[in-house]
Amino acid sequence: MINKLPQITIVYDRHKTSSPTKKATLEIRVSHNYRQKYISTGIMIYPNQWKNGKVVNCDDILQISQILDAQLKNIRKALYDMVEEGNIDLTLLPARLRRIENLSMTFIDYCIQRASIRKFGKRKDTQERYDRFLRLFKRWGRIVSFTDVDEQNILSYDKYLTGTGMKPYSKWNNYHRFLNSFIMDAIEEGYMKRNPYKWISIHRCNETKSIGKCLTSEEFHLLKVKPMPTKKLERVRDLFVFQTYTCLS
Repeated sequence: MINKLPQITIVYDRHKTSSPTKKATLEIRVSHNYRQKYISTGIMIYPNQWKNGKVVNCDDILQISQILDAQLKNIRKALYDMVEEGNIDLTLLPARLRRIENLSMTFIDYCIQRASIRKFGKRKDTQERYDRFLRLFKRWGRIVSFTDVDEQNILSYDKYLTGTGMKPYSKWNNYHRFLNSFIMDAIEEGYMKRNPYKWISIHRCNETKSIGKCLTSEEFHLLKVKPMPTKKLERVRDLFVFQTYTCLS
């Protein structure tokens, strides 16, 4: 007979590592019989975005609330099942959650969920790259469930990208890299056991005349707003920014 039900609390910055310029993680703490289990939500926010146990001062409050509600619902379901069985073991909670989520979640659903977390706090152009990947990936449609993620389908995906006219550099950095990151997340969370990318070779742009290093969007923004020491360098910088926006070489 279970006399005391588990307590569920959302905890921010448990390890006290945040600062005005450094984010920390939101976690869900489950307490029972003087034992505790922390479940990461994957959401990271700044200290000024957490007040009185709620997320504030950010553009993605609705999105974050939906993610937290879904995670809390699954935790309550897992705990309720344990109560029905007459044995609450918090060490088994992560495995229970993976089992519950796997019942209804497809790989496409998982990518959408992870993208919403990965996009949080990122620049608009980075968020748009995630959205662009998801639109194309869903339109292709060959990978739906977790079991669809295999070497043959990854190769088919690469062939599909090639058929759109993409160059190897763009294929990898804007599409394969995103898919690979979601697969690694799924493995870490227990949804999958192996990464097909480990067993196949996707061609990346290795031509000697190609640019080996491109500016990231964050680096380009820093360059765009950084004060220059002379008027001449300001003009050079402004011309470079103009050429970048207008695709001039």
